[in-house]
Amino acid sequence: MSYSMRKPVIASRLIGLEANFDATCVKLFEPGNAIELAQCILELYKDPEHTKLLIENAYVRMLERNSWENTRRVFTETLHELMSLNRGRS
Repeated sequence: MSYSMRKPVIASRLIGLEANFDATCVKLFEPGNAIELAQCILELYKDPEHTKLLIENAYVRMLERNSWENTRRVFTETLHELMSLNRGRS
């Protein structure tokens, strides 16, 4: 993923992507809008400081989401939910 390689990301605005990364991490454009895509490319090119900020924000977000603590929490919550469902069937 580009985040882990510390590269800026430009992506079409999709629900799945926006659920994980917002405009503080990626440059978003409306799907199919080539003019907005071009504007995003130019903005990143013309503003290297903002580009660095987006890269750092995305990298930190990726580390937080993929940390052992977060993975453990999600796994434990899922396990508890499954156990609760199984008890309801007995």
